[in-house]
Parts: sequence; C-alpha cells; structure tokens
Amino acid sequence: MNKGKGTAGMVCGILSIVFCWFPYLGLPLGIVAIVMGALQNKAEGEGGTAGITMGIIGSAISLIWLIIALLIVAAVGSMASVF
Repeated sequence: MNKGKGTAGMVCGILSIVFCWFPYLGLPLGIVAIVMGALQNKAEGEGGTAGITMGIIGSAISLIWLIIALLIVAAVGSMASVF
C-alpha cells in the first residue's frame, strides 16, 4: 500500500489553495494535485480523494482570480485609451 502519489496530490492541493492568489502557481499546482490524486485512486482504489478535492478547489479559485485580474487589466487599458 504505497500512498506516495496520494500524499503528493494532497500537498500540491494544499499549496494550490495557499497560492491561489497567484494563478501562475495555484493553477498548475491544482492540476498536478488532480492528476496525482487520480493516479493514486487508479493504482490503489483509494487515497487520492483529498488531493483531487483540494486540487479542484485551488484550480477553480485560481482560474476565477485569473479571469478577474484579466478583466481588471482590460478595463484599465480601455480607460487609458479614452484619456
């Protein structure tokens, strides 16, 4: 019963939530957490659920934050062209 991939997925998931305000860190970490959790579940049948869950949460928050940041940059850019 090797749970190394599950542990790695959980750690990456936690880090993706911690670094969700930096989408270029949070989003890749979340994707890695989802993949590692899925590999753990495929190999052992259990042990990867926490990594998958945290990876989805961290990726979703990172993606939402990235969209908001891009919208803010676009709004500021359009305002700058008016003046």
